[in-house]
Amino acid sequence: MRTVLLVLALLVLSATVVAVAGWYASERLLRPADRSYAPVLRTVAVTDSTLTLPLDAATTAAGRYGITWDGGHALVDEVLHRDAVTVTRRLTRATPGLSAGTTVRWNIFRHQGDPRTALDLPYEDVVVTGELGSMPAWLVPGPRPTWVLLAHGLGADRTEGLRVLPTLSALGFPVLVPTFRNDAGAPPSPDGYHHLGDTEWRDLDAAVRFATTGGAADVILVGWSMGGCVIENYLHRAADVTPIRAVVLDSPMLDWRESIDGQVRRLHMPGWFTHVLVWFVEHKARLRLDDLGRAHRAGRRTVPTLLFHGTADILVPARASDGFAAAHPDLVEYHRIDGAAHTEAWNVDPDRYTDVLRTFLIRTIDTP
Repeated sequence: MRTVLLVLALLVLSATVVAVAGWYASERLLRPADRSYAPVLRTVAVTDSTLTLPLDAATTAAGRYGITWDGGHALVDEVLHRDAVTVTRRLTRATPGLSAGTTVRWNIFRHQGDPRTALDLPYEDVVVTGELGSMPAWLVPGPRPTWVLLAHGLGADRTEGLRVLPTLSALGFPVLVPTFRNDAGAPPSPDGYHHLGDTEWRDLDAAVRFATTGGAADVILVGWSMGGCVIENYLHRAADVTPIRAVVLDSPMLDWRESIDGQVRRLHMPGWFTHVLVWFVEHKARLRLDDLGRAHRAGRRTVPTLLFHGTADILVPARASDGFAAAHPDLVEYHRIDGAAHTEAWNVDPDRYTDVLRTFLIRTIDTP
């Protein structure tokens, strides 16, 4: 009898541990918080034109990035030298306060601030009214009748779109960069959770209406990571998507279940824990992950789509994008970027990214 009780106690304890782990992991995914996974580093040396940092996977990545620190930021470009413990990169612009020993955070969004302070682009602070209330947005003016709307990813903010703003502005597009529920300055969701695109698409719907009532003849949507999931759900769930002229997706979250499973396995946890975590996510946020992924698999796609995805993306592996592109060969132009991590296709090869984006946009607006 004592053995039976011991076994039962161990089973109850094990179930409790699994439940606590599932609850905690789902909170980490759903609860709005500072979600930056960017490395925090201490600078080794700084000159007028170079920056030396500790060597790791981020600081040795090819391309253009940024760093931020308390009260400042800088732009860093190509690798100039590396040894066993440090890497030296070109420093192209820095605000005062950067010196050897400064604690900095690696910034894949490259820029910091707003369109004017980061890029010297004029803009207006506007308000988009959604179902939960007022959501602040940036509006960069342009002469074209086609507007571009930028949708950032989970845990990111409007600065994610700053990398492409110079290209869009140079082409003459008015650009609206909205916030979404649970962003800073925007209303929180009633239950305090992100909904992974299941409700956020309604905020995008409100932003599209803001554009069309503000004079947009049609709209091009651009989204990164979960912003891509928001766009896809908007396209297949909104009452009227006729204003949408084209879509650009960068590392889009097209299959939440697959991505969650990948993270579970990357952390060397048993595969069955995926089912536990999905159960908590779906019950807390009252959604079905398969329904979110079903949007991009729907057969009624009509808008031309430009798709970027990095081959080194471990957060949102490219497999779902591969399938998405294969399912819509006549509408999806797909660019797999070698060596790019999650949402870093621009960073790894900004010249190629910009050329592809510009060509796609010009072709889109030149097509009746």
